[in-house]
Amino acid sequence: MPALKFYQIDAFSDVPFGGNPAAVCLLPPGIELPDATLLKIAQEMNLSETAYIQPVSDSPGDTPFVTCDRFSLRWFTPMDEVALCGHATVASAAALFQGEGNESDTLMFDTRESGQLTVKRLDAAEKPLLQLSMPLNDPLDTLPDNMTPDSPLVRLTVGDTAVEALAFNAGLRYLVIQLKDGPASLLDNIKPDMVPLAALQEDTYPVFGIIVAIRPVDDPNHDHLVRFWAPWNLSWEDPVTGSAQSVVAPHFERLLGKSSLRARQASARGGELQVEVDRKASRVRAAGQAVIVLSGQLHL
Repeated sequence: MPALKFYQIDAFSDVPFGGNPAAVCLLPPGIELPDATLLKIAQEMNLSETAYIQPVSDSPGDTPFVTCDRFSLRWFTPMDEVALCGHATVASAAALFQGEGNESDTLMFDTRESGQLTVKRLDAAEKPLLQLSMPLNDPLDTLPDNMTPDSPLVRLTVGDTAVEALAFNAGLRYLVIQLKDGPASLLDNIKPDMVPLAALQEDTYPVFGIIVAIRPVDDPNHDHLVRFWAPWNLSWEDPVTGSAQSVVAPHFERLLGKSSLRARQASARGGELQVEVDRKASRVRAAGQAVIVLSGQLHL
């Protein structure tokens, strides 16, 4: 088998070592790897997600990663395949646009569970942005009876911090814990108790990811701040989670009465996102930057 090209990219950042890192592996046409191998590569990369992209074309030509505008896309954590990953999709587009010199203005990614995603190049005034279009995953599903502000799941996540509301999207299994409005430091000081959280059983709490969010009263530059954990899949905090905005942005759009939102993921690495909620098209668009920090070859 020929060596496979890969990139490591920091998504939703304009500088190296910011945002959320993802590995992107380029699979040429005709190369089929078993799922077990895809998982082993993700474990070798040891990042929150590793993306696999492959050209979708009847006539891919000699340079398909340059000329094609449609690709299949899958995402693997070191533990399993996931249904949607925003930052690794942005990273995939950056690998093609910046690394391979792809000529398209918009790239289409065919996924197994989240339909077709697109990433469009935007010519911003200062620096170009990559705008990811995702399905709108409104957190309007009925909360399980045992999922209350005082439940172990919530209290192990936010401690004694006051909770304004809970919201849930059953499709992605994302729980939104909205804190009462206050200074950004309220969110900064959240320290989930990860070991007992990870010990909670899925049949008790059918949750994959936990989004903790706040409207910061001391930050006029952002409409909402978020942090994200998936204790049953990752032992660390996710630095910047594009898919989280497909859930939490509709929540704040409804709360604030505005469709264009400025968001920041307040992790240690941090990430800036410009988010648009398009209810007519049932899409959420999140725009940010991305930086290539590493490239190389996989020898299998």
